[in-house]
Amino acid sequence: MIEAVFFDLDDTLCDTVSSRPQRARKALDAFSSYHPDHDLEDLLRKALEPHATLERETRGLRSVFAELGLEESLGARAAYACYAQYFDPLHLIEGVTATLEHLMQGYRLGIITNGHEAVQQGKLEYFDLGRYIRWVVISESVGLPKPDPRIFSHALSLAGVEHNEAVFVGDRLDIDVGGAKAAGMRTVWFNHWGGNLDGDSPSAGRRHQAVRRAARRSGEVLAPYCTIRVPTIRVGWTSQRKKYSPGSNGPKVTSPVQGAAQMFSLSPAIASDALSSV
Repeated sequence: MIEAVFFDLDDTLCDTVSSRPQRARKALDAFSSYHPDHDLEDLLRKALEPHATLERETRGLRSVFAELGLEESLGARAAYACYAQYFDPLHLIEGVTATLEHLMQGYRLGIITNGHEAVQQGKLEYFDLGRYIRWVVISESVGLPKPDPRIFSHALSLAGVEHNEAVFVGDRLDIDVGGAKAAGMRTVWFNHWGGNLDGDSPSAGRRHQAVRRAARRSGEVLAPYCTIRVPTIRVGWTSQRKKYSPGSNGPKVTSPVQGAAQMFSLSPAIASDALSSV
């Protein structure tokens, strides 16, 4: 029986990717007060170039400053601080608040996130997520980044639940799904960015591809534009198997987080322990 639901933060609850251009521009404004001779538009373009090996990641400011030999300059430090503290362009993914309010009625909720303590705590405070979340585990604080299974085990220990009593929800197959599965948790993949289980990513290593294959076999996938398979839905005292896809008679997924709520509790009267382990 599921007792707790843990979420990733960035690009699962909070839309971080779309805010990068605005936050990078603000940070470069701070940089320019120390280094006014640099072309900020050119620096912004380089900072937002796709990362060579990581999906949905960019080169970033640090790489651009390092190329200039200014990685640890006063201007660079001002830029890093600005980027870390500038939350105005951030927003919660549509449906998050309603989903958390709904889930907290029946589950203990937590967050497991990679990042710096001050930055991630700042986001939590900015969005007032403490109203819903009982446990927050941040990689910098525990010294273990996802996908290390020990960070997931640490969160389970804090919540007082066993690995088979918790679900982890995240947008990354390699870091989120792979790490949580290694810790023995059930998982939900928030595929709101159009990832494809059937195609091998050019940036995916063996571990990443193995997670894709495992998720594909189990049907343990949450994707707004793909079929959602719910192995077992418990309705009252009966059990039945259902398969939902957009446009069918099943619930329409308008956001990944709303989809998670539908998988765990399709209505106040329907409780589900649907996600089976691989």
